[in-house]
Amino acid sequence: MRATAWRAPEDEPLLKVEECSGSDDAISRTYEALGRKITQEKLRSRKKHGLTFFRINLDGSLVGSMWIVPGGRRYVDEVGLELVAPSPTVWLRDVWIDSAHRGQRIFRRALTKILGTHFPDVHTLWSDTTEGNRASRRGHLAAGFEEVGVIRCVRVNPLFIFRSTQLPSPLTAVDFLAERRLVLQLPAFHHFDRRRRA
Repeated sequence: MRATAWRAPEDEPLLKVEECSGSDDAISRTYEALGRKITQEKLRSRKKHGLTFFRINLDGSLVGSMWIVPGGRRYVDEVGLELVAPSPTVWLRDVWIDSAHRGQRIFRRALTKILGTHFPDVHTLWSDTTEGNRASRRGHLAAGFEEVGVIRCVRVNPLFIFRSTQLPSPLTAVDFLAERRLVLQLPAFHHFDRRRRA
């Protein structure tokens, strides 16, 4: 999904966005407070790959969180592909708004604050959702995203990945045998995957 032409943040004193990538404990506590889990391995990997974590508060209560991937690269570990978009752009990762607060445009409002404060030169955003996650797709569409491409993947036992991509220009898929529809998950693939997984 892609969104463009973001405006400057509105003055919303009740909506606060806090960047807390420096504290593993703050990130873990945020996940726990939202009823979610993240392993320490995944948390360290995301930080190692340069992802930035934000927690979202509304009127003093924690209502959501998201990771931002700066630059134009996003590794999709489910299919073994890295998607590349021209800079300046960011990718969104693991966006979560508490179900009791959905429908209030918190995702868009928080994202507008994050971009205005931390990524003022970015005007194109990329994100991905799974086809079955209707709430996430609705939230993205309500926030101004449009569906622009599709990646399909079927894993057959732990050995095969069948994949197909329909990506819009200028988005490209690179890295591990990007042109192939069938990938064998042999040691070379696992080595490649471990180095990029965030």
